[in-house]
Amino acid sequence: MLKAYNCRADGPAQELGQMDLKGALALVDAHWAFADDVCETDDEAVEKSMFGFYRDDEDFIEIEIVSSSLITVRHEPERDGFIGKIFGRREWLIHLHEREELDAIVKAYFTSTQAGLEAMQSYPNEALE
Repeated sequence: MLKAYNCRADGPAQELGQMDLKGALALVDAHWAFADDVCETDDEAVEKSMFGFYRDDEDFIEIEIVSSSLITVRHEPERDGFIGKIFGRREWLIHLHEREELDAIVKAYFTSTQAGLEAMQSYPNEALE
């Protein structure tokens, strides 16, 4: 079980509480329904398209469904050991182009943080661009 949230343009995220994988995929479905909508305001766009899952404040993935053919996923895992103490967290930002890719990332992250990171590492890290 992980915790889930919906993003808001202003103020803190809307906490959705603990969620199992089935609930997480239902949350993806709920946001996917708006994938190609044209929003009137930035606030509306954020609320319809951005959400995430987390284990704690330091371990999360954040998803933005820009359209049905462009999804961004951000993850900032901690680095281990000496490198982590010097350089801190490393951001991973990937672009996906299909719903099935997003489902695979969500399923991997629900398995473990490491599995989620490994799944994301199979895509180019856009944060380095």
